[in-house]
Amino acid sequence: MTTSPSARRVLIIDDDPGMTTLCRRVLDATGQFTVREENDSLRALDTARAYRPHLIYLDRRMPGKDGAQIAAELARDDTLKQVPVVFLTGAVECGASIDGHPVLLKPVRGTDLIEATLQRALPAEE
Repeated sequence: MTTSPSARRVLIIDDDPGMTTLCRRVLDATGQFTVREENDSLRALDTARAYRPHLIYLDRRMPGKDGAQIAAELARDDTLKQVPVVFLTGAVECGASIDGHPVLLKPVRGTDLIEATLQRALPAEE
């Protein structure tokens, strides 16, 4: 499917390439989003700065830096602090939020991912 010129940019940060690929394919299929994947937590902040996403999906547990550390770095960055963050995690004990950020539980259903993205991604600014 062709992506709309006004597509919203979504960044998925997860150490599992299978997970990021699955999420990208689900969102790409809508034609409403452009998606970048980052599987190295140590490069997450640089990737976010370069990509300028409208929404970030962030795994909770990763080698290198965990999701909470990355979320804190994003919150301190003047260019990224307003970008919504949604945690993707398989840890059901986390509840409805992590450090005030909403959570989608793995394995995430495609319809839930699309709905959450539509609700939280800001319209593309050109």
